[in-house]
Amino acid sequence: MNAFQYLNEDQLLAALRTENADKAFEVIYHKYWFNLYSWSLKQTHSKQLAEELVQIVFEKIWRNRHHSEIKNLGAYLAVSLKHTLYNTKRNEESARIINQRSILNGLENVTENDVNMKLLNESLSKILQELPDKTQAIFQQSRYESKSTREIARDMDLSEKAIEYHISKVLKILRIRLREYLNIF
Repeated sequence: MNAFQYLNEDQLLAALRTENADKAFEVIYHKYWFNLYSWSLKQTHSKQLAEELVQIVFEKIWRNRHHSEIKNLGAYLAVSLKHTLYNTKRNEESARIINQRSILNGLENVTENDVNMKLLNESLSKILQELPDKTQAIFQQSRYESKSTREIARDMDLSEKAIEYHISKVLKILRIRLREYLNIF
C-alpha cells in the first residue's frame, strides 16, 4: 500500500482497473473519506446517516471501478455525495408521504367502519324493540348471552322447537330488514 500513497488521482483511478484495485481503493478511501463525511454531517446533522451516505458513494466507486470514466476524482466524489443525499431525502419524503396517506386512509376506513357499525347496531336495536317481548328475550339469550337452545327452553319453560322457531323468525326478519348492511360488511 505504501507505493500507492504517492500516486496522483489519475494514477489511482488507473490502478482501480487493475489487479491492485483494492490497494488503490484503500488509498482513495482514506484520502477522501473525512472530507466527504464532514460535508455530509453538516447537511444531515446525523452521524449515522452521514456515514451511510459516504459508504454508498464509495460502494458505487468500487462497483463501477472497471468501467467508470472519472476525470476529476474529488469533484466526482463531491457531486456523487450530493446526488446520494438528494436521492435519500427524496426517498424519505416519498416514504413519509406514502406513510401519511396510508395512515389517513386507515383513519378514514376506521371512521367509516365505526359509523357503519353504529348505524347497524342502532337499526338492530330498533328492529328488536318492535318484536314481541318473548321473542326479544329468546334472541337476547341466544345471541348476546350465548345460551344454548336447551338452556333457553329450560329457563323460559318452553320446548326447544318453540325456541328454534322464535330464533329463526328473528333471523329472517333481520335478514330482510338489514339487507342494506350486508354489502357494507
